[in-house]
Parts: sequence; structure tokens; C-alpha cells
Amino acid sequence: MSVPIREAHAQSLAGVLIWLPTMVWLKPGWSPALLAFGPLVLYPLLLDMLGECSLRRLALPAFLPALASYALEQGTIAGALALPWLAFAIVLFLRNATTRTISINVVITGYLIVGAGWLVLARLGERPLEYEHAIVHATAVHFHYAGFVLPILALNWLHAAPSRFRYVVLTALLLGVPLVAAGITLSAFQIHWPELIAVWFFAAACIVFAVAQIRLAAHWLLVISSASLIAAMCLALVYGTRNYLPADWLDIPLMLRTHGPIQVFGFALPGALAWAMMNEKAKTSAAEN
Repeated sequence: MSVPIREAHAQSLAGVLIWLPTMVWLKPGWSPALLAFGPLVLYPLLLDMLGECSLRRLALPAFLPALASYALEQGTIAGALALPWLAFAIVLFLRNATTRTISINVVITGYLIVGAGWLVLARLGERPLEYEHAIVHATAVHFHYAGFVLPILALNWLHAAPSRFRYVVLTALLLGVPLVAAGITLSAFQIHWPELIAVWFFAAACIVFAVAQIRLAAHWLLVISSASLIAAMCLALVYGTRNYLPADWLDIPLMLRTHGPIQVFGFALPGALAWAMMNEKAKTSAAEN
């Protein structure tokens, strides 16, 4: 049972070996670098956690064209190169939707479709609601991590010791992702209070989850992951109050240079590694018994 996990680790390592030189060569900026790190490095582990070993092997070839699109200017060709990743997300969703009528997996994979769709829009150079290009791409990053990475790690936490409390926290995390997106959309129409409420709701759910992971004390990497999530959510809370308090200094570019790396390298990477190793250990122990 541990073979697929080791294979997933090898795929993640291959992703690192692709991601690092590509970012050095292309220099696409923080937002593309953070987004690409997910599908290349983290998703092999996460897809195994969802039991999608066969589709995991297709994730790399599906995302490579999108990665190559960053060598081009925004436009039709760059957008077309991102379409295989959108197709992969749709296949992943349909696979879960046909086997599980209503489940957490269906919601999580549905969020990945949204993230991949916004990535296509970003590479096309489209600006829905006249958003800045940076916000369009940041929305894709949001759904790739808050909508996919975060709930999968929380799902592992739920499966480790199922309880009503953990289910409620995971449900709150899943609800918070579209609520934040909807709040930001309404802010484009100068209606700011829904974004404030959504950000505080989502940040509170994340902090509760982070503290619970620390109390679990199952792996030292989870402590790093949880502490980073709390730090990132504190920045998100400040950003969410920018329309009510003097926080103009914390703009989207600064959030991408601070909140983004903390989420990706401080929270997501240690969390994914920790749960992958813990799952492998549990499967090995079960096989021996």
C-alpha cells in the first residue's frame, strides 16, 4: 500500500526539478510561481490522498502546457495552452461526481475547475468586471490553494478522528472559499461589507483548523503548517478591512509577496508532506497487522 505514496513523492520531486529552473528562466512573477508550485509539486500527494492514483499520473502532462504559456504574452495561444489543465480538472470532477453523488470530494474538485477556469482567463488576458490582471490571476491562485489544497488537508484531519466538530470546521472552510470570492466580486460594485464578513468568517475557520492541528501534535511539520496558516490569515484579516481601516499599504502585490509564500511554502508544503507521511505510516501499520 505504500508504493503509490512513494510514487507520488517521486512525481512531486520531478515537479520541483521542473518548477525551480522554469521559474528562474521565465521569471513570471510571484503569482504564476505560486500557482505552478501546486500542480507540479503538491498535487501528486494531494491526488493520492483523494484516491486518484491513476489521474495523478496525468496531472503533470496536463499542467505542462499551462506552465509553458508563461513564456508567451497573454492572448489566445497562452489561453489555449491552459485548456488541458481545465480539461483535467473537469475530468477529475466528473470522476468524483459519478461515483459520489454528493460528497466533499465533489465540492473540492469543483473548486479546482473554477481555479483552472480563472487561469485560462488570466492567460487569455481577459478582465471580468474590469478586474486588474493581477486580481484575475490571484483568483486562480486562491481556488487552487484555498479551494483545493486547504480542504484536502482538512479532510485528512477529519478522517484521522471523525467528529461533528471536525466536520463543521471542514464545512466552514468549504463555504468560506466561494464566500470570499463573492465578497470580492461585490466590492467591485462598491459593496464592501460582504467581503469583510466573508474574510473574517473564512479566517476564523482557518485559525480554528490550525489550532486544532497544533493540538493534534501528530507531526512537527503540522506545527509549522498551522502556525503559517495563522500568520497568513492575520494578513488576510488586515487586507479584508482595507475599506474600513487605514490598510492601503497592504495591496495585492504585497499580499502576493507575503500572504502567498506563507500559504504555499509555510502552510501547504509542510502540511501535505506531513499528512502524506502519516497516511503512509498508517497504511503500513495496517498492512502489518
